[in-house]
Amino acid sequence: MSDTPGFSHTQQNRALAIDINAAIRDMIDTAERLQTVYEEETVILSQRDGRAFLEYQDRKADAARAYQAAIGTLILRKEEIKGADPALKEKLKETQERFSKVIHLNLEHLDRMRRCTEKLSSSIRNAAIRAAQEKGTFSYSDNGRLNVSSQNRRVSTGISETA
Repeated sequence: MSDTPGFSHTQQNRALAIDINAAIRDMIDTAERLQTVYEEETVILSQRDGRAFLEYQDRKADAARAYQAAIGTLILRKEEIKGADPALKEKLKETQERFSKVIHLNLEHLDRMRRCTEKLSSSIRNAAIRAAQEKGTFSYSDNGRLNVSSQNRRVSTGISETA
């Protein structure tokens, strides 16, 4: 038996001991639970609730680990799947297709959150630059020239240094 990363031999043996149809049902249930987690996370993202999103990540990680374990079991038993109940195999296929659509929608919302975060960071950085320039400190202009004030203080506004 080949080792599946992240699983002990005991976990692998226990997973292999169950009937292949039971393993497929477990995979379907696990995929549906993870799908529910992604759907809930997508709602949180659509509400633009950053705090709830961060608090939700542990639940998402737990569900993803369970999914990884279930899929690992099926990978170890890929030959047995050929003899599994055809109706279960079809249900698994349908579940995976729905799951894929939910993940796609979730990724779109994650990308929107990333863009909003980048825009907010840029706005904060630009506000800090304007505030520094208004105080008459040393700062860099948009074209990279050093602007000097009478107060003799320096403010760096490079990409790696943001307010």
